[in-house]
Amino acid sequence: MGGVWLAYVCAGAGAAANAAASLLQRSAAAPTAADPATSLRVKLMAVLLRRPRYLAGVGVMAVAFLLQATALSRAPLSVVQPILALELLIVLAALRLQDRRAVTAHEWAGAAAAIAGVGGFIAVAAPAPSSAAPAALGWVVTAGLVWAAVAWLVLAARRGSAMRRAALLATAAAVLFALTAAFMRVMAETAGRSLPAVFTTWQTYAMAATGVLAAFLAANAFRAGPLTSSQPPLTVVDPLVSVAIGLVLFGDRLRSSGPAILFEVVFLAVMAGGLVVVGRAQAFAAERERRAAEARRLAA
Repeated sequence: MGGVWLAYVCAGAGAAANAAASLLQRSAAAPTAADPATSLRVKLMAVLLRRPRYLAGVGVMAVAFLLQATALSRAPLSVVQPILALELLIVLAALRLQDRRAVTAHEWAGAAAAIAGVGGFIAVAAPAPSSAAPAALGWVVTAGLVWAAVAWLVLAARRGSAMRRAALLATAAAVLFALTAAFMRVMAETAGRSLPAVFTTWQTYAMAATGVLAAFLAANAFRAGPLTSSQPPLTVVDPLVSVAIGLVLFGDRLRSSGPAILFEVVFLAVMAGGLVVVGRAQAFAAERERRAAEARRLAA
């Protein structure tokens, strides 16, 4: 039981660290007059890595990575990833403090729904990890489906409005973040048995490559359009895909009686709805406007 509670604490602390990293990296990803045409190009990362705020965000993300890995070594994906999704509530609170405005009743309702959805899902589902390691074929099928979805989303994002591009790129990033968490789970379990073995496990290197690409797509989503379009899918899709990967690939066990399944779906829907409400809060639109105004000021 102590290990599970440690997983909850580490996942919550990881959500806070992810929120801080997100704020720093979103601020650094704001377009300026010096780099107006770097969207969806590798050059964007070279631009961002020269910005102190982005590097600070990378450092905080490394702390979040360690916390997430610790949580995943003690609890299944179906527990850890939904808790990490609550980072959005921390981001909202930080933006409201920055604006010196109170959180609206609409935003409070969304936050309450997100928390109730996560807590209700964990309480009803009682996720438990399987002792069996994923089969090689399972990895091939899971990774193939994820990469096919990401390829389609990125290609679809090449056309359409700014809102459409931001939403599609954010969804692609979220799907990859979920796959990254699956690789991280294996790495964390391996580290628990033998730390040197981490460097001989292919999932460690797959996690690094997938995580970098996910961060690249997320940075492009922040630049492509309004945050009210990119933030909801980025936050909602990750835990939902992670739960699916946990069930299908890792064999995570949830309560499977008829009423339990119904309530699990309801609580996941409540969580997703709450996160969408929070992600479309006026605070995120105001942040985008501030960044656009700063870019115009620098261009003048």
